Order: sequence, then C-alpha cells, then structure tokens
Amino acid sequence: MPTGSERQKFRLTASAIAAHTKHRCDRLFRWQTVPALLRGQAGIGWNVPKRERAASRPAIRLLMAGGDEFELNQVCDLIASVGEDRFVSAGEVTENGRTQVTELPLETFLATLHAPILPAFIAQVAINLTSDPESERAFLAHFDLDADALQLGPARPDLIQIIDPPHPGDPYCLRIWDFKASRVARHDHFIQEAYYSLLLEHVLAWANMTNIQVDVETAIIRSRKGDEVFELQPYRRAVSDFLRNRAMPLLSTPAVDAHYHVCDHCITCEYADHCRAEADAGTDLSRIAYISSESKRRLKQAGILTHRELARIATGSAAATQLSTLRELSHDLTVHGVRYLASAQALEDGRVRR
Repeated sequence: MPTGSERQKFRLTASAIAAHTKHRCDRLFRWQTVPALLRGQAGIGWNVPKRERAASRPAIRLLMAGGDEFELNQVCDLIASVGEDRFVSAGEVTENGRTQVTELPLETFLATLHAPILPAFIAQVAINLTSDPESERAFLAHFDLDADALQLGPARPDLIQIIDPPHPGDPYCLRIWDFKASRVARHDHFIQEAYYSLLLEHVLAWANMTNIQVDVETAIIRSRKGDEVFELQPYRRAVSDFLRNRAMPLLSTPAVDAHYHVCDHCITCEYADHCRAEADAGTDLSRIAYISSESKRRLKQAGILTHRELARIATGSAAATQLSTLRELSHDLTVHGVRYLASAQALEDGRVRR
C-alpha cells in the first residue's frame, strides 16, 4: 500500500494497449492500468473492481494453458532447428499448473549482446525499465507521458531473433517474434509487437549499443496458421499516436466515467458480468439491440444517457426535430437511428415495433 507521500501511478502494459486497439473500450484500458493493490482504494483505483477471473472467465484458464503449450512447442522446434548453442533462454518454470518459458532479465540480455559470438534467438526477454528510473522517465517523456502518474509494466516479447549484418561493419538486427495460439494473427497482436519494438529501440539507445539495431520494418507472429511476416511501421505509428495523444486523457478520466459498451465481443472479458449488471441496472444505452459503441458515445455527448431518455424523444411536438438532430451525429445514427429509437421504446413499454 502506498503511503500518503507517495503518488499513485498507473501501470502501462503491452496487453492493455493491444486490448484497447481490439475492443476500443476506454473503461477496460483505464481499469487494466490500475495495479491490483490500488483497486478499490481511494485515488486512481476508486470504482475499479478487483479481478474475479474464476467467476467471470471460466474458460480463460484453458485458453492460457493452450497458449503456454503452443509456445513451448514452438521453442522446442526452434531449438531443434538452430541448435541449443544458438538459442538463449532461462529455461522453464511451472506455477499453478502452468508451464512457461522463464523470463530472461534485461541485464542478461544486454550482456549476451556484448558476447563475441551472438546467438540466433533469445527467448522471453523481460524489458523492465522500472529498475532504471532515469531510462523509464526518458521513454515516457519521449511520448509526452507523465512520469509522475505513470510507470511501465514489464514487457516480454516471446522471442528476439538476431540477424547477422549483411556486410562487415554493418550492425546486427533484432527482429521481434511473438507466439499466438490463435488460428491466425490479428491486428492487436501486431500492435503489441510494435510497442515492444519501441521499448527495445529505447533500451539499445540508452545502453549506447551502436552495433545493434532493431528491425523497425518487419516483425513476425507465429500462429497456428504459421509465420506471418508483417510491416511494422504502420503499427509503430499507431502506437506512438496512442501514447502521445490518447493515453493520458484516458487515464485522467475518473474510472466511473470511462466509456464502456456491452456487446457480444465482451464475452471473454474479465469484467463482463460487472458491466452487464451495471448496464441493466442503469438502463444503459448498450441494452439497445445492435447499437454501436460509437453511437452510444455520440448520444451521451448529446445528453442522452439512458435508453429511457432516448425513448422519450418519440413523444411530444418536437419529436421529429429531435430525431433529425440525433441522426446527424454519425453515419450509424443516420442509417439506424429510427431502429435504435424503436428498440428503446420497446425496452420502455414491452411493445414490439416494426
């Protein structure tokens, strides 16, 4: 627990950034960045619930175990391919029934890069900048992030490939890999690797390692479909923009006010039960069938906070004018505004409208 003289800090992680890219849920990002010990406490953790994984995500353990097994199998295949002498890892560890590749300390990683002969792959490097506050502050400052309000959580790319220089005197190149047990690679996976590349680039510059550079053009996701080599630059730009322009406004929003939207995509979220119960109890706009998160956001900005308030638009002499004004808020409301209104009315009185 922090003392009164210590300022509470959010914790930024690759998974939180990737999840926001995937779900576009401000609440999820705001809540995920609050350290566990601060949840439910006065300050940044107020109105942030404790995690209840067993209750709300009964299938997640199986998915995580499947991901662990997939990663271990890929590591074994690579070791067999390049040889144990060219593959550096800290071994394996089993905790709570999960067997994972052990993280390799950042100091060990940097020492390995100073060796006379470099390996082909290094597994599970723990990029943890909190052990070097000056380096962490420099990274945060580069993206205009408040170091007094935010710290960096550990980042662990599954694999770093060391590519030999094409010509004598040229630098070695570090290419980032990630193992995903999903059927195919997804955009949020690419976002995660892009964030890793920004961190790794900073680490090398801070260590003044001029003979090694990060591959900022391509990275690799190995899914069940196989290896997908993708262009990294568009995702690096997206992550940089998010860090510089979106992250701090999201974090400065009180937890209770962070935008959320209950939909089918929430089914695997650890907070799904919490948000659904809140939406039902508060007649939230997300109870309207098929309404989009962006349309809900636009309606709230216009002062319509619940489906009951939307339903009342249909009554009164100004109904046509009000509906016309709302339909101008977004393309989705222009096309589907009448349907959303009918759904809100049905929730109000139970009568089906066509």
